[in-house]
Amino acid sequence: MSLLEVEAARPAGVEQSLAGALERLTVRSEALEDNPLGDSPVRPLLVYMPPDADDRRLPSVYFLQGFAGRVEEWLAADTIEQLDAMITAGECPPAILVFIDAFTSRGGSQFLNSSGCGRYLDYVCDEAVPFVDARYPTLAERDHRGLSGKSSGGYGALVLSMLRPELFGALASHAGDALFECCYQPVFPQAARQLRSQFTGSWQRFEERIAQPDFNWRDCAALFAESHADSLRGMRRIYLDAGRSDEFFLDLGAQALSDEFTRLGVEHSLELFDGNHDGVNERMPRSACELVRALQ
Repeated sequence: MSLLEVEAARPAGVEQSLAGALERLTVRSEALEDNPLGDSPVRPLLVYMPPDADDRRLPSVYFLQGFAGRVEEWLAADTIEQLDAMITAGECPPAILVFIDAFTSRGGSQFLNSSGCGRYLDYVCDEAVPFVDARYPTLAERDHRGLSGKSSGGYGALVLSMLRPELFGALASHAGDALFECCYQPVFPQAARQLRSQFTGSWQRFEERIAQPDFNWRDCAALFAESHADSLRGMRRIYLDAGRSDEFFLDLGAQALSDEFTRLGVEHSLELFDGNHDGVNERMPRSACELVRALQ
């Protein structure tokens, strides 16, 4: 499998305010060709380079967006600008930051290989990582490569780190999906009501509606850890957090993960803060810096 650049790299929209450089790439994924949903294998890829990056090889951190998120949203948020400012001020060691797009016409992929969505784990691990390592001055070893994600992206950071421990040496999961009986099961009756009231109970009408470009996904309502305990124990840094008022009860999921990690002897930190699901956004720059310090 390979990733092919299909357009020359160009500066992204926030580059004028950065001390470093942010490239917007357009790539074509072999892994995503002929995916079951018919989504395009052509994807945007954002890569941040700190000032004077060409002088040395650097650790890298890959950022995974939440459900229904698109990679362009990193441009609208100030995550990149904050990290650039922290690196420039010496508050964060320099690193190469990579922003992955795994959006699907169903909202997201959970960053896994799926017969329903496509091979998004392969896209990240077997295509994006070697592509970035070949093109940029990374320290191309797992001990210098990390993952950071929020919500579904936090789940992706956890699962990819466990499934591909040879690639990733640190992770940050911000309100990552966990304890599914709390975060997903209560939504099922709400979804059934919405299907009845907005789509006359027709799943086909729902499918037709979400295929339209103006559809807004945001309007829709530890056994695994144990089997990968050795991989988790080998991580250089594991950071978990969630808001105490998370609408999807992912604070309970983060606590359950933390309890399981403690039982398994996995070093990690857990922070429960006063806030809701959206409150994780402003916390990502600080956790990313913690990963970079551990990955130097």
